[in-house]
Amino acid sequence: MAENKAKACHETMGEYGKYLNTPQTAADMDSILDALGQANMFYWGFSYGTTLGQTYAQMFPRRVEKLVIDGVSNLDEWYNRFAVEEDLDDTDRDEIFKSSDELQAYIDNFLDTLEQASIPVYLNNSNYGAVTRRNLVTNGIFPALYKPYPAWPRLAANLAALLNGNSTLVYNDYSDSGIASVLGGKTNTFATMNDIVQTGTEAPVHGIQPIKNYTLMQPRPFNLVSKYSGSVAFDRASWVIPTTHTFRPQYYPEFPRFKTAEPILVISTTWDPVCPLVSARKAHNTFSSAGLLEQLSYGHCSISMPSLCTRSICKIDAEYFPIDGREPLLLTLSQEDRELLAALGELAIQGTSTL
Repeated sequence: MAENKAKACHETMGEYGKYLNTPQTAADMDSILDALGQANMFYWGFSYGTTLGQTYAQMFPRRVEKLVIDGVSNLDEWYNRFAVEEDLDDTDRDEIFKSSDELQAYIDNFLDTLEQASIPVYLNNSNYGAVTRRNLVTNGIFPALYKPYPAWPRLAANLAALLNGNSTLVYNDYSDSGIASVLGGKTNTFATMNDIVQTGTEAPVHGIQPIKNYTLMQPRPFNLVSKYSGSVAFDRASWVIPTTHTFRPQYYPEFPRFKTAEPILVISTTWDPVCPLVSARKAHNTFSSAGLLEQLSYGHCSISMPSLCTRSICKIDAEYFPIDGREPLLLTLSQEDRELLAALGELAIQGTSTL
């Protein structure tokens, strides 16, 4: 399957395929500025847009005037395709369980049992099947972590019903998933594979069993979905389009910090299942005088859980692009928008604050 996908991509894109990658796109963006007669870059990127934004900022730091990245990727992992650990710790507010560890262990055990024996579902003679661990995780749990609002309450109700013996809701809701199809789609595969430095014969793992072993060796927190991500390793081993870019990401402290024309702003939720907060902190630490805005919420990118205070801060230029010698902004947003909105005046004076 992976070999055929790689062959199809190569035949479809022809001679142009090898030039479609993120560093080349960043270079094109710079050429567009020249063509427009615009001196500097104004950019706001989410998710993969943070990969492109960081790449541009590292390639052309002196042209970065206003740049915001939200839901921040780790360029080392993107261009080398290392595994990303997911932080799936829950709160301890559930009255049934004494701690988040107890709740997570209970769910993990249930998922392990479900993997060994799926739950058959029969609704009528034209609608029947089974609840499987893969469908529940990839079509239900992961998308809810990706975009909690409005999916989270529904997931909680569906899981509660399933744990109490009613499998109909989970079966009806999680037989398919739009997010999973996008993340695993051909376009995403093409962009990812063309960016990775070592593909094809240079990929680190080849063969069905070695790739399976590689996938299962990932850290336990990542095992929620990693056991179904072997296709990425197969794609990497089968890719036939050569890597043409020479870009290698540089992060502090291994390399000096990048000094952009004006400080950038890095935004992240506290619990992002795709691009963890540690990646945002890594990017923040790599660009001189950068601001860091942490929104205390779940989900991928701050817009997954809309916040009035995040919106307000991002609308006030002086708040997230420090000027006149003020310290770079370092913010952690409280759960109460009202409290943070009231604090904006003080932030404008202090320049740096943690709430």
